[in-house]
Amino acid sequence: MGRDDHCTELIREELYAQVWAEPMTRLAQRYGLSDRGLAKICTRMGIPVPGRGYWARVQSGQVPRQTELPKIKVGQKSVVNLNKRGHILEETKELQDVAGYIESEMHPENQIMVPDVLVDPLPVVEKTAKSLRAAGADDHGMVRPRAKRCLDIRVGKESIERAARIMDALLKALDLRGIKLMHHEKEEGVTQLMVDGETLGFYLEEKARREKYQPTAAEQKKLDEGSYYRYRLPDDKFFPSGDLSLKLDIGWWGRGLRGTWSDGKRQRVDNCLNKFIATAYKAAAQKKSARIKREQEAREREEQQRRREILRRQIEQEQKRVDTLTAQAKLWHEAQQLRDYVQAARSAGYYSLPAITGSRNIEEWCTWALEQANRLDPTISSSPSVLDYKDQFHWY
Repeated sequence: MGRDDHCTELIREELYAQVWAEPMTRLAQRYGLSDRGLAKICTRMGIPVPGRGYWARVQSGQVPRQTELPKIKVGQKSVVNLNKRGHILEETKELQDVAGYIESEMHPENQIMVPDVLVDPLPVVEKTAKSLRAAGADDHGMVRPRAKRCLDIRVGKESIERAARIMDALLKALDLRGIKLMHHEKEEGVTQLMVDGETLGFYLEEKARREKYQPTAAEQKKLDEGSYYRYRLPDDKFFPSGDLSLKLDIGWWGRGLRGTWSDGKRQRVDNCLNKFIATAYKAAAQKKSARIKREQEAREREEQQRRREILRRQIEQEQKRVDTLTAQAKLWHEAQQLRDYVQAARSAGYYSLPAITGSRNIEEWCTWALEQANRLDPTISSSPSVLDYKDQFHWY
């Protein structure tokens, strides 16, 4: 069961073991649920739960019979995801599309078996094992294949045979399910799986064991001669532990999914290959869902930007029309002022006319002044004027 701050994954077999190991009320609190809410989830997953009085009999020292977990039926969920508040996360269309494949990995008849002896290995497995045997170990005692287009395996020399058997069984099972192996186009040594159109990186590695560094006899002699020599020696030394881990690159879009299966006290990587494949289906579905969502959001942003650009052009065009209208109205108003002034000049007294007309004939001056008003007025066509050519001279 993989857990993080965002999502909790309830796996059918694991939840079945838990509901028979402790009372529902106590177990439900761990998941942020009510006991009734947890019971509904068990019903959805086809998990039998202890009946009334079961835990009282256990407390009295009895060993009541435990109902066996039946085979999963059509419509029942093998996995349920909860958010951090205990609410069931609705499955996306992409996850629903691969739900059948995920459930099939839980069936005993589809259990992937790793053979005790490597028989008829795939060419890529044989090539990788050969390259691993010829490779030199690093400071942690691990080797990686040097040849191109090999599997991404990082183990000690003694684990090469087992790693090859695990990978061979896994790749053969993947091929039966239509999941293809790919090599990264740019990064040499990185292997990927093509699951439902999405690529997922994966690799097999061995954990390193740390021990305090023990100086050799020659090094100890130098230490006895001068304590400064200890700064030239490492504090610890690392060795292959023999414990393997199979890792799947689930990325940020795979929140709530387990991405590592390791050797432990209760399990071996050899027995986790079906869980690995089931998680690969889930991770691919979540990656596809996230990609589709991003693409949809990108299209929406582009459409929003397109509409904003259209609106911007419309605003710009309309503003130009308004500015032109305002300018025309201003010119028309100035023209009207000139006409009113000409009318006032006609009505001026005899002694005021020379100051207004510049000693010109009043009728000639009025004709000229009205022509200037007509030149300003956008509603009237006016005769040409010498002022029409002033833009040709820089001082204007």
